[in-house]
Amino acid sequence: MRLKELRQILNLSQEELAKFLKIKRPLISLVENDKRNLGKPALELLFQKFGINIDWLEGKTHILFTDWGKGLEIVKNKSTLTRWELLFLLEVMHWVWSMPLYTDSTETRKDFVSKISQALRYLLSHCKILNLNDLGLNNALKLFGNNIFEALNAIERNPIATPAIASEITSILIGILRDGNFEMTKTNEQEISDLLLPWGYYVALSYLTVKQDLIPLSSIYFIWDIPFNEKEKKEKTIENLLSSIQNPIQKENVYIEFRDYAGKANVDILIISKGKITLDLDEIFGFFTAVMESEKRINFSVLKYSIQERNVTEKDIVIDKRYTIALTQNEYYCLIEIVREISENTDFWMYLQRIYLQKYGFV
Repeated sequence: MRLKELRQILNLSQEELAKFLKIKRPLISLVENDKRNLGKPALELLFQKFGINIDWLEGKTHILFTDWGKGLEIVKNKSTLTRWELLFLLEVMHWVWSMPLYTDSTETRKDFVSKISQALRYLLSHCKILNLNDLGLNNALKLFGNNIFEALNAIERNPIATPAIASEITSILIGILRDGNFEMTKTNEQEISDLLLPWGYYVALSYLTVKQDLIPLSSIYFIWDIPFNEKEKKEKTIENLLSSIQNPIQKENVYIEFRDYAGKANVDILIISKGKITLDLDEIFGFFTAVMESEKRINFSVLKYSIQERNVTEKDIVIDKRYTIALTQNEYYCLIEIVREISENTDFWMYLQRIYLQKYGFV
């Protein structure tokens, strides 16, 4: 039973795991040494709390989590993942990149493709991978060479950032980690983790978005993806940034106001005589992008927001699938004009991107 590996994944001592499972600590030691098995109540707790796949725990499969949402919470903010967590993260990423997302953009980030190809090259170089010819190249990678090494060389020289290429490289990585008959050392896990994190987690977050029948924001909208340091947090306060824009911004009977209430920054979107939407500052970038993207296509949705065309002259803003405000065509274009004006303030727009990124991630 893979109980010791599970403790490492959950970052729990024998004592802590025993307390959670409501069993005695010596039993944990016996299970880890294959002298006893966990009972059904303990297995059920692991399944319910963490989404752990009991078949994985018993060594019958490589699939660690049955609940991807719970799995993402566990790997969140880790700097090093085990082989099993890397496999899980790669499978979620592969799923995201293989989905036919309804977006005009066919790109993902070039550095995503570059890093994941570097991770594949690292495994091929540092671990004894047998039967390289069986790894397989489909049409996407065959464009870059006759074998995996030629393809990786070409991609790393000039990363072409398409979901198909990212998906195929990820698929090969999954196959190696899943089927390869080799041990990964702590150093191997650290090296691969350094290449795949934290952006791999951001890609995986899109799984949760897609499962809600929404569209993840394309990474082409993001300029910065480096977390704030403490100095920047103090310098780039909302008060300082708001001083550079008109607040509130009003166009006819539509206005947007940024405000601080009880120490928390909120944004009000008011359609006079119809209704008001209040959003947290760290989610407003998603709403603004939904507004601008909806001008290019009908029925655009992202995260909790959807803009749907009812007829030629009216559109609906749907919030969290429960709350709807109907806009006339004029109100809709007034809203777009306000959002476009906000986006032209580069420093403020970048600030909204970064705090959105920290909360939701991107694909």
